[in-house]
Amino acid sequence: ATAEHRGDGVDRRNAHHERSARERSEREAGMRAFEPPPDEEGAVEHLSASVVLAAVEESGPNYLLPKAPEPVKSRRKRLRVDEAYYIRPKLPVTHTHAHI
Repeated sequence: ATAEHRGDGVDRRNAHHERSARERSEREAGMRAFEPPPDEEGAVEHLSASVVLAAVEESGPNYLLPKAPEPVKSRRKRLRVDEAYYIRPKLPVTHTHAHI
């Protein structure tokens, strides 16, 4: 057997939903009445990409030319040299041998 609870809360909830829907429709109708006519100055203007790109200044402060990536071999060599400089102790070097 299916039990159905019909207390006072159900009726109050339904009345609240009906009242909210009615208020919402009144607000929306009022907002439509006060909508300004479309503005000619704010209208969307369609441009081609070539026109937009022609207006971009390539030497400006917000534009950087893409840099070529550093080759892996030279990057690894640079990092090895940097690491050796900062990690290893400074040893006096004479020609080919380091004096300890």
